[in-house]
Amino acid sequence: MFDVLSQDQLIKGLKDRQLYKVAAETNISYPTLKRLADGKEGNYTLHTLYAVSEYVRENSIDQTDAFRYNQDSDKQVKEKNTFE
Repeated sequence: MFDVLSQDQLIKGLKDRQLYKVAAETNISYPTLKRLADGKEGNYTLHTLYAVSEYVRENSIDQTDAFRYNQDSDKQVKEKNTFE
């Protein structure tokens, strides 16, 4: 069964990604990925949407983990800046 992310999820998932690397890993052309990442309407194939959806799922940071990482980083910075 095909489980394709929404356009908004794909845009968010491709944000701040190096699209030429995504193109190499998904075998989707750079211009197609650029249009998709920019939110431009297009006649995207199901293969394209599925491949990009799988890439985004496999390469995105879970929001819980990202929040936990930021908390740990802040804690380490505070510990380094504490003078005894």
